[in-house]
Amino acid sequence: MLILYTSGSTGPAKRVEHSWEFIQICAKRTIKEQGLCEQDRVIDVFPHNTIAHWTLGALPAFLAGAEYHSMKFTAKFFIEKFKEVQPTILNLVPKHLEMLLEHQDFEKLDMSSVRYMTLGAAPVTQDMIDEFRKRGVMVVACTFGMTEAPPPMMIGYNEPNFTWIDPEITFTDDMEAIIGDIRTGDFFKKAGDAIYFSHRTKEITGKTWKDVS
Repeated sequence: MLILYTSGSTGPAKRVEHSWEFIQICAKRTIKEQGLCEQDRVIDVFPHNTIAHWTLGALPAFLAGAEYHSMKFTAKFFIEKFKEVQPTILNLVPKHLEMLLEHQDFEKLDMSSVRYMTLGAAPVTQDMIDEFRKRGVMVVACTFGMTEAPPPMMIGYNEPNFTWIDPEITFTDDMEAIIGDIRTGDFFKKAGDAIYFSHRTKEITGKTWKDVS
């Protein structure tokens, strides 16, 4: 059993527990989603005790044989590291984007090496996504529903709206993610043997989800 924490992108970091087997399953799903391979270069800014570090960063990179770089995030250090590594895969949260957009050296940063960048579920605007797209990032994937219990339930590609994915995912007899009715927005999600279960009521306005619990 691993005791990990959420990234804190949508509020205080939460303590959660997952089995090592489940974390490996989630890492393999990341490899498939990102098309991760030996030719990729990954920059990971998440602390080593977070779920994102294990399911989005380090473990997928190691399993795929990709080049892996871990760093503590500051805008200045990230920009320097980016120029050195020229990563193909990035995993950030919206707060990182805000910090980068405020840094003077970010304006001229060429990010065309990045083919896939994952963002957490904290609010992000289309303008913010477009700032990274115009610097050359091919895909900005806004994920929802994986902070406590990955994998994500929905992904918005190059926009803050979400596309419903994997309406029912079965890993093994005792590891399953059960998704509810998208028409009502009610869902219960069980992933692996997580101690923290995500169970919220959402209302849908277009494709935008608002927490009303």
